[in-house]
Amino acid sequence: MKFWFSGELDHRIDNVWRRARARVEAKLNRMCGRRDYGDAVIEIAMIPMILGPEFLRGRRERRLWKRKDRVADYRTIIDFESFRLGSDAQREGLLLMNTLEAIRDLHRKAGERFHGDKLISDIVAEFGLTHTEFPQHDVREPRRGDIT
Repeated sequence: MKFWFSGELDHRIDNVWRRARARVEAKLNRMCGRRDYGDAVIEIAMIPMILGPEFLRGRRERRLWKRKDRVADYRTIIDFESFRLGSDAQREGLLLMNTLEAIRDLHRKAGERFHGDKLISDIVAEFGLTHTEFPQHDVREPRRGDIT
């Protein structure tokens, strides 16, 4: 299992994005490298849109799982002001929450072939998250316009 991060970003957060992305991506890939999470997914691409409201207008999230290629591509929205004004730890937390929600959605789609619950538990433990930081609510149902 491999994670790959990129982003559609507002230029005002370039530097802080790079630091947060590098730390989260590296830690996830070190943690997941030799672990088995099923055969449904071998790579998860996280491409959050962190854009000021003037640039976000009209953009929709995309939650795509390419079954044959065993690759997931998640283009989701992270609140620009929360990311811009947050501390490094808060920015990393926003990336993690975004990633955990993608894993939940992917687990819902792939079923037993993807051990999403195990991956979530491993990430929560690895990053030392608490229940308050990551509430265990149900997977969000896709919204109209989402690509599934």
